[in-house]
Amino acid sequence: MPHLPSISGQMALGPALRLFPVAGNALLHLRSALLFAGAPLSEGECELIATYVSALNGCDYCVGSHRGAAEAQGITPLLLDDIVADPAAARDAEEAALFALLGTLTHTPSSVRPADVEAVRATGRSDDEIAHAVQVCAFFNGMNRIAEGLGLEREPRSAAHAAQQSANRGAVPADATAALLRYHDGLMLGPSPLSIGERATIAAYVSVLNGCEAGVAAHRAAALRDDLTAERLDAVIADPDAAPEAMQPLLRYVRVLSQPGGAVAQADVDAVFAAGWSEEALFHAISVCALTHQLDRLTACPGIAPDPRVAALYAEH
Repeated sequence: MPHLPSISGQMALGPALRLFPVAGNALLHLRSALLFAGAPLSEGECELIATYVSALNGCDYCVGSHRGAAEAQGITPLLLDDIVADPAAARDAEEAALFALLGTLTHTPSSVRPADVEAVRATGRSDDEIAHAVQVCAFFNGMNRIAEGLGLEREPRSAAHAAQQSANRGAVPADATAALLRYHDGLMLGPSPLSIGERATIAAYVSVLNGCEAGVAAHRAAALRDDLTAERLDAVIADPDAAPEAMQPLLRYVRVLSQPGGAVAQADVDAVFAAGWSEEALFHAISVCALTHQLDRLTACPGIAPDPRVAALYAEH
């Protein structure tokens, strides 16, 4: 059941995001840049990664959507099931090593080690290919939270339907990082029912949950633009019960949303609305949570440096 009253029962992700066009359209633009730009990974490989990550996160909506898209690109259903169950069941050692890395990056990004990346390199994958795979993995760790946070429910798409959508997608942007930066700046610094400090506090808290020290430091600095003292902010990102009363249900919501498996309950949503927050405010909180999951994973692979423009998101704060 959708969590926001304005989202109808079987609404797809695209129309749902367009209800909030400032952030939603930028997110759709980023999705196109990552999945359809064509290099260095094929569209089929991107859809396989999307399905794998979504299955690990227990996001049934995204699994249904991207499984059909992967099948439309020639990925067999049996392969999808086998890789989700065990990355070692991939088509070859190259693919198995890559999916082992992406599995660790999804489950525990702070635990990725140089040896995990080197194992993928040793199979012949280029750094550009690994970086693209990490980008897609990171993006879907965020997108899964969007779908789960909105409570989207939809029947799985057929391969034929997915193929038609792919054929009709139109022009796509070539620079995924530029699309990510535009999305970041609009979401974190643009107009919102949440202040810049409140958005940064949510992001810092999610980075705490992810064990991402760089993310905590960057978003903590931005959060201090509000009137919170450093001591109070540190208490808040350690325990939502220390937050101002109105912020507490938002932080509890993103804590639940950060867990895999679609754990968000209607009571979590109702608590946010009871604190006086609007649908748009909740959408922005969900989006900040999702973006933070993405950014934390983009910077988590040792030896695969993120685009300098992404790294600058941390340095500039």
